[in-house]
Amino acid sequence: DEAGFLRGHGTMAKDGKLQATVSGFVKRVNKLVSVKALNARYEGEIGDVVVCRVLEIGDKRWRMDCNSRQNAVLMLSSVHLPGGVQRRRTQEDSLNMRQYFTEGDLISSEVQQVKSDGAIHL
Repeated sequence: DEAGFLRGHGTMAKDGKLQATVSGFVKRVNKLVSVKALNARYEGEIGDVVVCRVLEIGDKRWRMDCNSRQNAVLMLSSVHLPGGVQRRRTQEDSLNMRQYFTEGDLISSEVQQVKSDGAIHL
């Protein structure tokens, strides 16, 4: 390995030098070198602001497409109600979810949680 660097994802050692196996961005963490592929799916990180499309409306949640490995989830309890009202979500709110977002709508949201399997909660 070149100058003591460790191989990470998207790299290989060839003739004592580190080479990328995919085209993308080089990411270095201390001595670990990896390459993040350009055509890879989005991997959510907490705090990212993403634009997603509503795919379906389920039980107190919207299923969103954020171009990630799995569809993201936006819970009804995470949405600010019109007028900035802070209250508990009721059955009536879940019945009126299509008044807020319908299938095909684009929304901008912040990633609140990323599960161990890669599922994103907005």
